[in-house]
Amino acid sequence: MRLLRRCRLVPVDSTLAVLVHFARIVASAFAALVAGCQSQLQAAPPFAFAHPVFEQPYACVEHWAGNLPELGDALGTDCMIQELVGSNGRTWMRSYRGDGVRNEDWAGWHKNVLSPCTCVVVDVRENPTTNLPGVLGTPPASLVILRRDDGTHFLLAHVVEIRVHSGDRVRAGQGLSLVGNNGYSRNPHVHVGAWREGKPLQIRFDQEAMGKLFE
Repeated sequence: MRLLRRCRLVPVDSTLAVLVHFARIVASAFAALVAGCQSQLQAAPPFAFAHPVFEQPYACVEHWAGNLPELGDALGTDCMIQELVGSNGRTWMRSYRGDGVRNEDWAGWHKNVLSPCTCVVVDVRENPTTNLPGVLGTPPASLVILRRDDGTHFLLAHVVEIRVHSGDRVRAGQGLSLVGNNGYSRNPHVHVGAWREGKPLQIRFDQEAMGKLFE
């Protein structure tokens, strides 16, 4: 009896109040977490997922935000084929052989340029003037513009021997042209740009497709 007298039962209403308070804290924390995730997703810049533009390993130099403002240039990337070059018993990946003063010295010169998407060709332009490596040329560049079914546009510039025409439908990975060096360029490479609804997109190349091409 003495023990029972010492025990005090907690009222049911108080227990419910504690549980409700705890539930509100959990709900508030979850809502804050969801809002934070949504904010991060909204802040993340949109990107264009693209098939590799070459059949062998390549490296790209990115155009940072504000570097070039025009659609097709903005957030674009300049891609150059790389190959193993040996000298004095050592080898490393480089984009050219020797001193690179001839277009033929560059690993990408006249190599196949692949379509980054299954798309429709919407524009083709050609500049027959070939630049010398190390000497910056003047616009315009030879180019191909493609439009994917979701409205994403891709531009490939500084190409030669274009094999497609406006209105053609091409598949991802299909050969479009060869690597050139024309327009606002100082060495053989391909500039890739992308945009959707008037906004430039960052480009992400499909590395699984690379594995199938490069191995």
